Amino acid sequence: VPPTSPSDGSGHAHAFDSYDRPVVLIGLSSSPENDELGRLASSLSRSLAGGRDKSVRAARDAVGRSVGAALLGPGDDDDGVALSAAGVDDEHGPYVVDPDLVAELVRGGTLGLGSGVLVLDFNGPAFRGAESSSAELEDALSDLARRLHGDEGLLVVYVNVEPSAMDGEARARKE
Repeated sequence: VPPTSPSDGSGHAHAFDSYDRPVVLIGLSSSPENDELGRLASSLSRSLAGGRDKSVRAARDAVGRSVGAALLGPGDDDDGVALSAAGVDDEHGPYVVDPDLVAELVRGGTLGLGSGVLVLDFNGPAFRGAESSSAELEDALSDLARRLHGDEGLLVVYVNVEPSAMDGEARARKE
């Protein structure tokens, strides 16, 4: 096997050399207002989109029609697609996006490396005022992370946010 990059003389291919699927960011923002994970996802998505306005617009339209997918950011065509895996529905309360929906969007090519970043924020807006369902949300997000990484082979990146600004409940969730 030829080296994968000029700086890599090992002769081994790397697992993500030809990776073309969405990136998953997982962690806890210090607060829903600070939304570090959402801001990072929007920035990363914008960088990965790299001028693919037409494909990004198609991905955003397809995701916007999908029940349970919460778009992050202003939604300009050059922003890419950043999705929150958890949110709050005015009528039904907190929710976590259906793993099968995400898998379908990935397998169908709607979400890819250049068109999608998914955020699993264990201290996002869905956790505010959801004390009774906080453990259920944690379990659902954890299950989603396992399925996206284990079953779908998505790259999951843990984002470590300084916990000093987190409330006690969020710090406990982080541990």
